[in-house]
Amino acid sequence: MKLVGVLCARAASTRLPGKVLKDLCGAPMLERIIERVRAASGLDALVVATTTRPDCDPIEALARRLGCAVFRGSEEDVLGRVRQAGRAAGADAVVELNGDCPFLDPEVIDRIAGAYRSGDYDVVSNGIERTYPMGLYVKAIRQASLDQAVRDTDDPYYHEHVGLYFYAHPEKFRITNILAPRDCYDPLLRLTVDTPEDFELTRRLYEALHRPGRVFGLREVLAYLREHPQLRQLNAHVAGKVQFKIYPVENYAA
Repeated sequence: MKLVGVLCARAASTRLPGKVLKDLCGAPMLERIIERVRAASGLDALVVATTTRPDCDPIEALARRLGCAVFRGSEEDVLGRVRQAGRAAGADAVVELNGDCPFLDPEVIDRIAGAYRSGDYDVVSNGIERTYPMGLYVKAIRQASLDQAVRDTDDPYYHEHVGLYFYAHPEKFRITNILAPRDCYDPLLRLTVDTPEDFELTRRLYEALHRPGRVFGLREVLAYLREHPQLRQLNAHVAGKVQFKIYPVENYAA
């Protein structure tokens, strides 16, 4: 089984243009994300999937400099881009990752990859009923299921957001949701970068936690925020583009 990470990244952004190349502790944000993904052990390959727009040329150049394969496809049809990137890489399944998530945790990636490899699923996600902070969401999708979704729907809503068609049609796909460990439960915390406020929180956390040659994990981020709770207010008011169901904390076993 070949499990390929597909890291989606583009230059255009309505709220923070060029965010994937913004500097984080001396390197572009996309480079920091690639470092984190490569620290995971559960992927067989990594492809950066960007768009065919000329303003994404620097993304391709950076990815190739870092030794990553690159696929370029539609800007708006992200579902199609991920499917085509997986097919070009010879994937049996893809693990979709987002280029605006500089706190992706290798442990989380490996949990999703491991659950996919050990189970008989079409989709393994930690974002159906949400328990992790925003920006820690990862999904593994069977390549054949991506093919089916592209055949089944041409709705732009489902093509812009890769997981939504699967979540809306559990009768068609074998799907499981992975819960965060109780000590990582924090579904309202924004650890993704869509706005200047998001990036300011990211910058401060990286300045506090980043060390050359090592990747800090989610637990370190949460511990630092417990010590500095005022930082949460930097982007607490920012609304996400898509609303998801939150798994109630009281449902965790005592």
